[in-house]
Amino acid sequence: MNSSLCPLPGLDGTNPLAFLASLGVLRLLTLARPELEPQLSWDKGCQRPVLKLRNVLTQDEISQILWSSLIGGPNDCGAGLKAREVLSSRQNQREAAEKEMKKDKSLSSADRKKRLEAYDAELSELQKRWLGLAAPHLNFGPDTKFQMTVYRSWELAAKDVSASDRTQADVIASLCSSAHGDEEGFAADTDFRTVRGAGHQHFLGIMVNQLIELQPQHVQKTLFAPWQYDDPLEALSLRWDPLDDVRYALRWGNPSGDPLRKKQGNMIAANTLAAAALPCFPVVPTDDGVATTGFSKINRATCWSWPLWDGFLNLDCVRSLLAHHELQKDEPDHRQLSPMGIFGVFRTERFTQGKFRNFTPAEAV
Repeated sequence: MNSSLCPLPGLDGTNPLAFLASLGVLRLLTLARPELEPQLSWDKGCQRPVLKLRNVLTQDEISQILWSSLIGGPNDCGAGLKAREVLSSRQNQREAAEKEMKKDKSLSSADRKKRLEAYDAELSELQKRWLGLAAPHLNFGPDTKFQMTVYRSWELAAKDVSASDRTQADVIASLCSSAHGDEEGFAADTDFRTVRGAGHQHFLGIMVNQLIELQPQHVQKTLFAPWQYDDPLEALSLRWDPLDDVRYALRWGNPSGDPLRKKQGNMIAANTLAAAALPCFPVVPTDDGVATTGFSKINRATCWSWPLWDGFLNLDCVRSLLAHHELQKDEPDHRQLSPMGIFGVFRTERFTQGKFRNFTPAEAV
């Protein structure tokens, strides 16, 4: 078989969200189709990623593999896809039943409510079953707010099966660490977390919403076309794109009541692929707490730095680059980074605005 080079022109390596999405692509393809031997490089001229695959695949095929991995699970997506179909079918039945109930004048409002509650309870169980196959961590709760003892038990359970399949262990390590907690006893969580319940925004809950809405065409337009931000925004963005920082005082109207948020302003697949990249950035114990891989304090600011490289690297090599200590220095020494193929280092600052965290536009350092 001839190797295939596949540019991903939709992903800008200088955008935090797009960079994470590119890593999500590499990780999902590595887990779902290891025989493709996926590798990733960056075009120096346009700073867009290029995939290298062992076999030639079309854009449609790549998009379908990624969508199936996200919806069904990266290792064995068949059961997850089937569970998603059952959930979707039952959701459609619920909607149809609600319409019929509204037409039935003999049905009291109390009976209608009771029947719909029964549907909703069933749908909740079906959703848990689906997520248990596709993304078990999304059943933990809506936010990364877990008691240290509880999270420790999850870490140990994931460790027990990591010898044969470390997928869940990597996910667990990327969300929180029980090695350190806050004054309320909650495990320290990832620096990528931008929301935690304020304004009805939930970090893991948003990831669930994204998977529910995601379709193959969302993946294709994210990877292979300029971003139009024509997907719904409301409760579907993880706030990793600097464009998500639109200050309240600079808006034309109240964002909480803006109907356009239900129609545009987001790239759903970019967020979903980016979330799939979190296991590349574990939360690790340090002398004075924990640290998220890639993050550092620079002039009292919380910063995230990442490299772009010009050689084709597999997932394991990319993980090593992301954790390189030189990237975290105030002024990285490019004479040390260049022999590793790194031609650019970009840095963004994470800051808090009101109830939410956001990321600034990246700068080359």
